[in-house]
Amino acid sequence: MEDIAAAYVRTSQEKDDAFSLDSQLEAIRQFAAANNLSLPAEYEFREEFTGRLLERPKLNMLRALIKEGR
Repeated sequence: MEDIAAAYVRTSQEKDDAFSLDSQLEAIRQFAAANNLSLPAEYEFREEFTGRLLERPKLNMLRALIKEGR
């Protein structure tokens, strides 16, 4: 069975973060490839949202996948 990874990248709407969503996602893709992990496109979650809130739509989608064991 192949190990599957998920990626969650976030940047704040409130400030200019040093790392873009694209650069964060590329780093995660490289990590997954180097560690023989499959990273399906549907498991890549991008969000521009403040880190002050734990209730974030894309993060909640990722949490649901984890809860379902997917």
